[in-house]
Amino acid sequence: MAESKNGGMVDAPPRTTRQEQAAATRAHIADIALRLFARQGYSATSTRQIAEEAEVSEGAIFHHFPTKHEILRSIPEYRTTFIREAELLVEQSDDASAETFLRALFSRFGELLETERHYVRLLLTESGADPAIDDVFQEMIDRTTSTVAGFLDRRVAAGELRRDLPTQEAAQSLLGALLLFLLVDRTGTVAQRRTRLAAYFDNVLDIWLDGVRS
Repeated sequence: MAESKNGGMVDAPPRTTRQEQAAATRAHIADIALRLFARQGYSATSTRQIAEEAEVSEGAIFHHFPTKHEILRSIPEYRTTFIREAELLVEQSDDASAETFLRALFSRFGELLETERHYVRLLLTESGADPAIDDVFQEMIDRTTSTVAGFLDRRVAAGELRRDLPTQEAAQSLLGALLLFLLVDRTGTVAQRRTRLAAYFDNVLDIWLDGVRS
């Protein structure tokens, strides 16, 4: 949908074949760049390398992305991110209890840790050394935290959680526990890691709920 001159909403015009091709090329470049960033580091990856791996000219890279930083910042457009999943689940959880919501949220996050592990590890391991990556990482953490905190605010208003609960900090503590697991647990198969994450989060949530319920 697009906004008309009089402020109403109208259907956006369909994409042309050229626009579709440009969007596909942009997504392809971002995907190749992510693989290289995760494999050899953001700073060590040049736009020339990205162009060679993506089988496009370096000029095509700069046509779609003015800087390498813009490639990094675009990646969430093409990946299933924590932000998007948290916002979607909040929209679907109007009457859910805090426990039901958080179990659903972290079950989905557990899946994302596998499907998006290269992207998340890139943000975790290089954010402290590279301001460009730190910008993207902080945006992911801040928006996801605010989304979860917003849901917790509703549960406080409903009387489920204690009235003096600092919801922003409470949300940060849960996300911090999840990111810590990702940093320290790297062995075994996908199924084994998911089983360990489920058990780990059960314990974290039990402790957390004891401190936040009214």
